[in-house]
Amino acid sequence: MTGPARRPQLTPECRLGECQLCPGPQEIRLPHQTAAETPVHTIRCTHTCHQPPAQPGGNGRGRLTKREGHCLMNPAVLPPIPPLQLKFAWLEVTGFCNLECTHCYADSSPKGTHGTMAVDDWKDTIDQLADMGVESVQFIGGEPCLYPHLAELIDHVRTRSITGIEVFSNLTQVSDSLWETFVKQRVDLATSYYSDTAAEHDTVTTRRGSHTRTRANIQKAKELGLAIRGATVQVQPDQRGPAAHQDLQALGVNDLSGDRQRPVGRASMGAKPTPADLCGHCAQGRLAISPNGDVWPCTMGRSITVGNIREAPLSAIWNGTEMETARTQIEQATTQVCAAGPVCLPACGPCLPSKAIPDYRRSLPSS
Repeated sequence: MTGPARRPQLTPECRLGECQLCPGPQEIRLPHQTAAETPVHTIRCTHTCHQPPAQPGGNGRGRLTKREGHCLMNPAVLPPIPPLQLKFAWLEVTGFCNLECTHCYADSSPKGTHGTMAVDDWKDTIDQLADMGVESVQFIGGEPCLYPHLAELIDHVRTRSITGIEVFSNLTQVSDSLWETFVKQRVDLATSYYSDTAAEHDTVTTRRGSHTRTRANIQKAKELGLAIRGATVQVQPDQRGPAAHQDLQALGVNDLSGDRQRPVGRASMGAKPTPADLCGHCAQGRLAISPNGDVWPCTMGRSITVGNIREAPLSAIWNGTEMETARTQIEQATTQVCAAGPVCLPACGPCLPSKAIPDYRRSLPSS
């Protein structure tokens, strides 16, 4: 005759480990029930950064993680974590730029080049990204509008399942043919805008007249019905960042964001960047690809190369040990939590100028 069934016991606070979606090391502590000698629990992250907009601090992504496994207080090991899904990629098609901003994370200038990636290399990269389920890409540089094959690559993206395209440009030199491509392919735009005054803005870009041209092309983008957002990086202590946002709003640009200068690229003043300088979201659903095919956890994490697209399939790089090592190092070095709203999509947390596309599923152009 068997004895009475053993009732599950409630343990008041069991450390379930770190949430796999939250930025930075955030432990989840929840009660769990134990049956026999094997504690079994369900993990559900309730951090506000994964809650709908109606929740305090929610960013609208509504992402939750849930899985079952063994308590970490038990010698048993939790089941393997499923591979992260790649959703977004920065495509840094050139290191050439007509400006030479004092804080440029890419150290771009008129001395930069388009790198060694051929057009076919970029098209193959786009194909691989689409096959991996990527939802959006951002063309960046350097100045992507000065890359001679930008329109061709935008057209190629539209032949695949990637729904979001953004071009991050200084908007000082946009050809008529590029404007036509932007309108035809429903490309979103983003630009850096440092001040409402030309003198202060041009001091940052080190090119007189850049403010006038950028402002004029912001107006043109609005007239053409293109979605555009503005980003302000605080480079100088007394910089007129708030006034820059007011000026952008007067132009009809309401998608605005800001960030501090990060010690990467020219802004590092020769110092070696560290993972602690990053926002903590690198390699979390996104990666960046350089003009030479190097793969980075993000554009700001360019000091961490995890592979090269011309030497290995992108899926192998994304799921490889070097990327996982970089991801772990960044997570351990950063402690930033999600802000009230997303700034560096497809997750939250300020890491400009690399905000992706607010609406990944913007309707495609009619054929």
